[in-house]
Amino acid sequence: MQKFSRFQDGDAGDRDRQFSLIGGGKEQFRSDLGATTPGQQRQRADFTNIRTETDQWTREFVKTNSTSTPVETLADEIQKHLDTILKEHVPTKFSSTRFNQPWLNTTTKRSCRRKARAYKKARKTKKDRDWLRFRRLKKETQTACRQAYNTYLKNIVCSEPGGNKRLGALIKSKRCDRTGVSPLKDGNFLKRKKKKQANILNQQFANVFTDDSSAELPDLGPASCAPISKIHVNCHGVAKLLRNLKPHKASGPDGVPAKLLKEVAEEIAPAVTLLFQASLDQGTVPSTWKEAVIVPIFKKGDRSSAANYRPISLTNILCKLCEHIVNCAIMDHLTEYNILSDAQCRFQKEEVLRYPADSDTA
Repeated sequence: MQKFSRFQDGDAGDRDRQFSLIGGGKEQFRSDLGATTPGQQRQRADFTNIRTETDQWTREFVKTNSTSTPVETLADEIQKHLDTILKEHVPTKFSSTRFNQPWLNTTTKRSCRRKARAYKKARKTKKDRDWLRFRRLKKETQTACRQAYNTYLKNIVCSEPGGNKRLGALIKSKRCDRTGVSPLKDGNFLKRKKKKQANILNQQFANVFTDDSSAELPDLGPASCAPISKIHVNCHGVAKLLRNLKPHKASGPDGVPAKLLKEVAEEIAPAVTLLFQASLDQGTVPSTWKEAVIVPIFKKGDRSSAANYRPISLTNILCKLCEHIVNCAIMDHLTEYNILSDAQCRFQKEEVLRYPADSDTA
């Protein structure tokens, strides 16, 4: 994953965007065949010890900090604890990128290696006995791969609602059209290197950004309703938001997986509640919340034109939860004082269109 350069989209109070390029299709991995890459095995994580240590850490965190503690300090401590948990209790395994299919398991990988060794030996000795052994292992490997593939599909279809995302990714991988970022035009030349493509997309996304930080807000006169009251973050509500996280949700620049937050929802909720309340009271957000991983998605037209890609921001999960709380508070205030009209159904929870009585619409 190559990093775009950072640009400022306003003053210090506005969001910075740190762009990175994700994707690129199959050509991204061809030069890395046979390389080993680390990956977290979250299914084998020791969640019992994770919950115990997180509960103890949260008690000490809430005791030593308050809503007057700088938001940056609170966010750094939470991030440090989560990073320590991932490092100590979530095993990491180095696997070869040759086996990049998600349905390959330990049994199928072992069968593939045995078949490869048998093939090399048969070519070297040229004995009928070795060739017969290779053909037998080849059939066994094919059978094991089919069974593993069918089991993988069955688990996706029968899994929880969050598995629909995995099913969509599988279907997308089977499509014949190209995915990822194609070679991009830079003047009269096509750029194929990922770093140059990242710079081209970064420049395109920065040019179309609208900076409204210096614009003066119009004076609408006295308000017709009471101002919104102070937002109080409830620990029970934060725990519920953490429990309802989709485990396969993509993480942001901080690298904290949604599955970890979901598993320790009850234990870490008081610490997250304190962070959210301090952020709202102090009117500031952690600097890591001002960063995002930008995924370029092709829209339509010429694939070599950077203008035909739209950016998708992957922000930190905790940042999204805090935004959700603020959004709910604002919507409750607008609904209570009936500020939104019926024509603004897009911004209401129940999008019900009301037609006049003499309308011909059925």
